[in-house]
Amino acid sequence: MKKRFLSVALAVMLTMSLAACGDNNSAKLPNISGGDTSVLGTDFQKNMNQSTSFDISSICETKDGYYFQYNCMVYYVDKETGDSTVLCGKPDCDHTHSEGKWDCNAFVSADFLTYYNGKLYYNNGNYVLENGSYVNKGERLFSMNLDGTEHDVVQDLDFVPGGDTNSFVTAPMIHRGNVYFSYSGALYTAELGADIEHATLIYGEQKADDGSMIVNPHEMYYELWADGDLIYFMAKNIRQADGTYKDTLYSYNPQYGKLDKIWQVPDKTDVGAWDTTGVSVSQWYVSNGYIYFYLSGNDIWYTELSTGETNKLIDLNLEAGAATFSNEYIAVVNKEYNGFTSFTGESSVTGGDTLYVYDYNGKLVNEISLKQIYKDCDTVSACNILCVNDGKVYIHTDATITGIYSESFVSNTIQEHYLYVVDIGSGQLEKTGWSYYHEY
Repeated sequence: MKKRFLSVALAVMLTMSLAACGDNNSAKLPNISGGDTSVLGTDFQKNMNQSTSFDISSICETKDGYYFQYNCMVYYVDKETGDSTVLCGKPDCDHTHSEGKWDCNAFVSADFLTYYNGKLYYNNGNYVLENGSYVNKGERLFSMNLDGTEHDVVQDLDFVPGGDTNSFVTAPMIHRGNVYFSYSGALYTAELGADIEHATLIYGEQKADDGSMIVNPHEMYYELWADGDLIYFMAKNIRQADGTYKDTLYSYNPQYGKLDKIWQVPDKTDVGAWDTTGVSVSQWYVSNGYIYFYLSGNDIWYTELSTGETNKLIDLNLEAGAATFSNEYIAVVNKEYNGFTSFTGESSVTGGDTLYVYDYNGKLVNEISLKQIYKDCDTVSACNILCVNDGKVYIHTDATITGIYSESFVSNTIQEHYLYVVDIGSGQLEKTGWSYYHEY
């Protein structure tokens, strides 16, 4: 009797799950939001990693707000009020380059910024400014307080003392006490704060599938991810035996040092008639044994990593777009040109006038027009998704205008950028306190 009851219950649950999948696919979809156990302050920040805004290189979250880097400066935006400030409390600082050196607390020349255990962490390039001069210090990891004070060296990320100008570090990530980083085409991990000599090589073979050596390993780079105790990385520009390149996903278990090749960009036979040869994954998200991915100009797909089965999740019907994933939603902004121009006609729109938000059942939660942004800011030429978090989508705008000074006939370029927050439920748009204006 007990077994019969369990069988009936399981059958009902299966029927309900299949019905929830909609018409786009018949596969059972995982509950992605219910399984996300990431801890703020100790774990990799999934929702902050999938930025489609190229100007803002990195963003991270704390309990009260967001920190991000733009034009070598770190800014803070309050979650509740939307107020923004440069991360520098020096009373006499103008937050600009002065007297041949940068002495502003907010100045960070990095491509990586994250929050971990009560502090902000960032990396620097080989050269840093000291007393007005650039000095080769090698790649290093720094920490600073949440108010921008006390910039301290945490550890070296460069195996060559004093720095090697022919080598570089990309894709750092901090997760559960360890830092993961690439160095000259190889991927390493080390305990946070440990000597670089104790770093562990994760992946470093520079061979193609046919056994030949990759001519230039610097062409290969990595996108890092963490889900629970497992580390994932997307190796980009991996050359195949037929001479084509395919993005390849690996998993790494730091406890056992186990490395597995678990996924590649599907062939066109797996994703319909559209040819995926040489196509790179523009955005992706791993959770609970599934990878969700977007191929620009195509649709949203997902693959069960244990079986390799690939299914379409969302039929976008867009010629071009950009997708950003979170633990609850998938946000997509169109990027094709629809003939829409700014309301003043002074700048052309390169894409981004509509925001689409979906859940992980493939259901359209809301379709939100972004044209109000172009009405408010007549110089805006594009809207990009910065991140999706707490039921909101943060939109970063692009605007570059080239003009002529009539008195001198000298060409000048003006950059104007704004940060908007969109409530997914209501569709309401609000401009935050952050903006950037630069003329050169």
